[in-house]
Amino acid sequence: MDINARLLELLCLYETKKQYDRMSYRLISFGRSVVKSHEASPLQLKTHKMLRALLQLHPNEDKHFFRQYTNAYKEMLGEPRERLFLKYLDVLGWLESKS
Repeated sequence: MDINARLLELLCLYETKKQYDRMSYRLISFGRSVVKSHEASPLQLKTHKMLRALLQLHPNEDKHFFRQYTNAYKEMLGEPRERLFLKYLDVLGWLESKS
């Protein structure tokens, strides 16, 4: 739950479109703690990677980026742990709304 809460915070910071510096700092902190804990699922790690890539993305390229990650998330839905993650934090729904 802690990982999901921190990912939600990062998604909210991205949505504000103003606090990219804070988001960058929080991404680094999140990455360090997740690596140490070894509790994150592959999809949670993919979400972290996606958010890091989003910060460096040119605004004109975002539609293709969101479609690409939406497809990647759909491919990973076979795992029960991944479905549980998406049940609590619907990143796939967020991606679909952006693409």
